[in-house]
Amino acid sequence: MRRRDDASGTPYIVKECRQGSNELKILKFLQSLKPPSEHIIPLIETIVSNAGPCVVLPERNSVKEQLWCFTDGGDLRGKFLDLSRDLTTGLSFLHKNGIAHLDIKPLNLVFTNESRPRLEIIDFDIAVQARDEEEEIDDYCGSRDWMAPEIGEENGPRRMYSPMRADKWSCGRVLFLFAERHGKADEGLKLFAGRLMNGDPRKRPPLLEWQSKVKVTIAVPKKRRRVDVDVQ
Repeated sequence: MRRRDDASGTPYIVKECRQGSNELKILKFLQSLKPPSEHIIPLIETIVSNAGPCVVLPERNSVKEQLWCFTDGGDLRGKFLDLSRDLTTGLSFLHKNGIAHLDIKPLNLVFTNESRPRLEIIDFDIAVQARDEEEEIDDYCGSRDWMAPEIGEENGPRRMYSPMRADKWSCGRVLFLFAERHGKADEGLKLFAGRLMNGDPRKRPPLLEWQSKVKVTIAVPKKRRRVDVDVQ
């Protein structure tokens, strides 16, 4: 859809909020934070339809589509280290503000149309509030192949687990895929992804740990030398 009062003709999407979902509440809360995260899909407005409340969001490009349709990552080729930083930054922002997403996967990641695509996290349909990593729930939720093993099986016994630590496992799964699709395999990112997917939830590292260690190479033309600097 396009808004009549928007002369730019920017396209938006309208998403119906599922009954019982916390999505509208969580999006409003995240949008109220100052400054909000640039790696969380911004809430434009809310409307009420015959079916119930809906959220209006900016239209974005799908990370999953690029990954599944192009073996080299398509429009994201060579951008996966940047996207990895965006994902860990966005998820860390959620956790810092007491939100566990519980469905991190390529389908719920989008990117902007910019020279340097910016990743955004979407779909807070099953997200929950949690004070910290020690708080636990026993809900079975998430997507097969992208959910932490401690959540258990759909028809199995209920298990208590930390939703924030479960997010870390899912994030690691995505980062591993990003590392594989990066132009040349990034072993540092792969190793970090593996640590996030540790079978012991308490041994999963802080989400921003990899960012503090990654090196960026900067060319210095005059002296024809290269300098490695830490990226915080």
